[in-house]
Amino acid sequence: VNQSVPTTFSGVISNGPSRVISLVKTGAGSLALAGTNTYTGATVVSNGTLCVNGARGSSSVAIGTNCAFAAGTTGTVGRAAISGSLTFQN
Repeated sequence: VNQSVPTTFSGVISNGPSRVISLVKTGAGSLALAGTNTYTGATVVSNGTLCVNGARGSSSVAIGTNCAFAAGTTGTVGRAAISGSLTFQN
């Protein structure tokens, strides 16, 4: 996903019948995932901000330097690998 403006996606990201789906977030804007996602491929944030307000797939999250990953009050995220610093905010 490459976007430069704040965007919310309320649909569901799921694996295909014979394929594992991954999500790669690029672009300086923020992307909020509001659906109950079931994909099992990697989640990579290489630019901008990814916010999970629904459920994220069960795989790991890789967060690049100068990027942000946020879990909303109802989000579930699983495990994450961080490159650079990590700040928790409430």
